[in-house]
Amino acid sequence: MGIEKVLVDQITSRINVSEGLLAGLDESAAVELLVEMFARGHWINSETIFSEAIKYEWTRKHARQLADVTQKVVLGKAPHITHKNCWRRHFFDIVEAQV
Repeated sequence: MGIEKVLVDQITSRINVSEGLLAGLDESAAVELLVEMFARGHWINSETIFSEAIKYEWTRKHARQLADVTQKVVLGKAPHITHKNCWRRHFFDIVEAQV
């Protein structure tokens, strides 16, 4: 399974999809996961993230927000993580094993 599908699946299960990344905790969770997987050497394609989010029935607006955040992470300009430790440390290993 591709990293983008795994990431969108995990983010979708964690946040309120109808609101996208509007809630600070939801954005922090998404950014934290994206940053960690990118730091572990996974190249993440923002347009594939967008496509996967659409498949998971995100609105185009919210899917674009997620893709834009992904692009910022890849470019080293990740948004500040306001709420840290949204995921347990071992969770990243579990996500990585799904790729």
